[in-house]
Amino acid sequence: MKCGLFGRDEELAFLGKILEKASAGQGSAVIISGEPGVGKTALVDSFADLADSAGFKIYRGAAVQEATQPFNILTNAFRELIAEPLFSEQGHVSFSELFAINKAGLLVAKASSEEEGLDPDIFAGMLTAVQNFVRDSFDATGTMAGNLGRLEYGDMKILIENGDLLFVTAVIKNQEHPDMAAALKSIVRELEIKYANILRGWSGNMGDVACIAELLESHIARKFPVRKDLSTVNIGSEITRISETALGALGKACESAPVLMVLEDIHWAAETSLKVIEYTARNSGSIRLVIVATARMGEPGPWNASAKRMLSEGNTRELSLKKFDANGMREILSAKYSPNDFPEEFYSQMFDRSEGNPLFALELAKHLERLEAISMEAGAYRFVRSEETLPATIEDLVSSRTESLHTGALAAVELASCIGRNFSLDILGLGKDSGDLQELMSAGIVTFTGTEGIFCHSLFQNIIYNNITGRWKSIHHRFLGERYEPLYENGQEDVIYELARHFSLTHDAAKAVKYCKRAGEKAESVYALDMALGYYQTAIDRVIQSGSDVDLISQLRERMGDIHQITGRFTEAESCFRQIGESVNVPAIQARMLRKRSEIQSKKGDYDTAQNLLSDAKMLLREINDPEMGRIHTAIANIRKLRGDFSGALDEIAIAEGIFRIYRENITDMVQLEKEKGIVYWRRGEQEYARSSLEKASALAAETDDERMAASIEANLANVLNDLGENIRSIERYESSLARFKKLGDVQAQGVIYNNMGSVASDSGDIDSAVDFYLKSLEIKRRIGDRKGIAYSLNNIGNQLKLKGLFADAQARFSESRKMLEDIGDGVALPIVIKNLGDCERALGNPIAAADFYSERLAFDRASGNTADEGSTLCDLAETNLEMDRITEALDMARKGLELVLASDTKFDIGSARRILGMCLRENGFPDEAQTEFQTSWDIFNSLKMDREIARLQFELAILHEKAGRNSEAVNLLELARQKFSLLGMEYWAGRCAGRLSE
Repeated sequence: MKCGLFGRDEELAFLGKILEKASAGQGSAVIISGEPGVGKTALVDSFADLADSAGFKIYRGAAVQEATQPFNILTNAFRELIAEPLFSEQGHVSFSELFAINKAGLLVAKASSEEEGLDPDIFAGMLTAVQNFVRDSFDATGTMAGNLGRLEYGDMKILIENGDLLFVTAVIKNQEHPDMAAALKSIVRELEIKYANILRGWSGNMGDVACIAELLESHIARKFPVRKDLSTVNIGSEITRISETALGALGKACESAPVLMVLEDIHWAAETSLKVIEYTARNSGSIRLVIVATARMGEPGPWNASAKRMLSEGNTRELSLKKFDANGMREILSAKYSPNDFPEEFYSQMFDRSEGNPLFALELAKHLERLEAISMEAGAYRFVRSEETLPATIEDLVSSRTESLHTGALAAVELASCIGRNFSLDILGLGKDSGDLQELMSAGIVTFTGTEGIFCHSLFQNIIYNNITGRWKSIHHRFLGERYEPLYENGQEDVIYELARHFSLTHDAAKAVKYCKRAGEKAESVYALDMALGYYQTAIDRVIQSGSDVDLISQLRERMGDIHQITGRFTEAESCFRQIGESVNVPAIQARMLRKRSEIQSKKGDYDTAQNLLSDAKMLLREINDPEMGRIHTAIANIRKLRGDFSGALDEIAIAEGIFRIYRENITDMVQLEKEKGIVYWRRGEQEYARSSLEKASALAAETDDERMAASIEANLANVLNDLGENIRSIERYESSLARFKKLGDVQAQGVIYNNMGSVASDSGDIDSAVDFYLKSLEIKRRIGDRKGIAYSLNNIGNQLKLKGLFADAQARFSESRKMLEDIGDGVALPIVIKNLGDCERALGNPIAAADFYSERLAFDRASGNTADEGSTLCDLAETNLEMDRITEALDMARKGLELVLASDTKFDIGSARRILGMCLRENGFPDEAQTEFQTSWDIFNSLKMDREIARLQFELAILHEKAGRNSEAVNLLELARQKFSLLGMEYWAGRCAGRLSE
């Protein structure tokens, strides 16, 4: 047993049982918590040895307080598990061609990123165009006005940077990155500094300029990162995709041997990393995996909420390490110094001073060794009382060690602490044989392996860094930043996070802004959004300090607003967009900010405020031609759709279409518009129009290479085909969409598709298959921890049970769904579930309880301004009042409900409302009017090919015939309805028909 583990027998035994269960296929996660220095790492190290001896494969990662890399805790842990990076970064663009041309117009050198460069004829034509452009751009002094030239030639963009001795031309065939122009200027400067003599005396011999060609080749390889567009990203799906990759890699590793994954100092991990860890821990129960994380509970940041979720899910347990008592402290010190004849006062003093913290006690003992108060004499350690005062805290102890260092060693350790717990000797600018480094090792502050150094404990690094004065911190960080720049001159993206961190802590505001902006973009690309927010905010702060650049601040603030919005931080997003609108006097930007604010209000359900913001945006652009106006009308259409005003939504879409025809360059706008139009037609029940629009959207999406958008549109198209009765084609579309989402690794979307496939099966009368699909969806949603999705799936399963007449079972599912929706504050599905609870109460013979549920639902509908749903709920109340013999009230409600539903143009809702009105008219003694309503309802459901609703109508028409004494017609309709209900698996309704027939 290791020295530091005395007194931890119980904890190690507990962990040993965890290993045994994992070996048998029952994985789990453990959080080992405790204060700094209490022995978490020592316990983990001993546990890892135990796991190794039991045949476990072991992978380790650690978070650091000064983390600059996204997912740093997981990157190292998964390095040996996955060939490709776990977290793929954003795409890149590069120069296609680079040409160095002297002032005589002769080609000096070229480089190409493609196997075959430009066709000679194209190149000759382009070169002529460039030469003419350069010649025409020289002013009377012989210099190029504006320095940088730009022109287009065919489908290429051409950038030209003029120098004193030559100009360099860059050909760009793909997306242009804003940093490309600055890079071109740097290339010209570098060429003229390094090769001025060659360029001035060049005779035309290509061998003389081979070095110039080599330099161009080094720059042609440079990659410029492209910032991802997050507007269509589902961040939950992306994190789930990353989590599934991690879980899949671990699952594969567990096939050959059980796995122990150790994640140290998890309290410093970023939020996105924590979500991946949560996901993996949640799903570790069925594989041979143990996850052990060390943590300090109560640290600021996202860790506390994450830990609470993990512990609440049941597959994660906490092992809290306490300080040692006096006997435990005696065991540790005696094991370290054996044999010894220490007096009792030594142990008492060490316990009192360390307060039972083993790290502090052992470091105090080392301190006493240096003072020669502990020494080896005659084969045993002895303690001699020291006159020096012992450090009162571990901070004092570390400070006393650094105070004794020589100047060079002190500077080195301070510099190292500015990097982090782990540091590279190359960045420090020191060799591993340096005397300063040897002194640090002797002092017990750091250790080294090869060219990498590590502080002996994270506390040491933290204490040393915190004791550096602000001025020296700035100097150290500037030194480190300036070390990174030349070392990674042509690969700055590889160390962009380090550059951003170091320069952000200096007085060099320009570099801080430059690197923080780029680091934020890179963090966005791997969905490390909290980290991106930090970099952007730092950039904004430094811009403000150095003299406000309104345009740059607005650009950064909008990026922050977009991140806040997609992560559900609506208050923060609203603040960002509002500040931009108030600070920028550009109507198009102001209008865009109003539109984005309206999207937030729409998501919050405040449609009135959203509509007012869009009206203000329209006013700003009333005399300006800008595609933003089309996006505003699309947003208005969405609000009208949500409120059930489908005709108004189509009017707005038509206006947006006209605008986007003028601005065709943004295909995404047209994709969104056609998709929105298709959904509106679908909600109206005009399925052929819906099909046409969604097929157009699908064709346009193919031009964008946006596989996620294409899969989403295909899923919507499948919904339409289902409503058209083309169930086989609908399933084919769903399966195609499912395959796309599987290829994308989007598990969350797969759950949605399974849910939709369940709806198709249900509409086809195959309730058992529907339940199977819904259960697959539920399994995925439980796996990803999607509580809202779980609630939705429970509601869908409840609906199938309701159709089968299993109302008590359905009620249980609906009640569970309701509780979850209320816990998470979901106001969209909650009214639907409440309505379903009312349906169950009505079927169970409790109309008063049913009316209470429907009234509760009605309050939701009126609060949201959704008149279509309000009308449907009034119809439910009307049907309930019929069952309570309140036939007059029922008729009034049914008429009002139909009036509201008619305004929405939703065929299904209109058909249902007319059926219920027919029932109310029948019971109030108006058979002819009832017959008319039933017939109209029949026509609607027949056009929608909805056998379930037609069977309901046959049942109600049979009662109408009974009342009129037309018993044979009634019997025929009841028998037809009974057969249809039986085929659909709706035994409750088939039973009602049989009961009526027997009477």
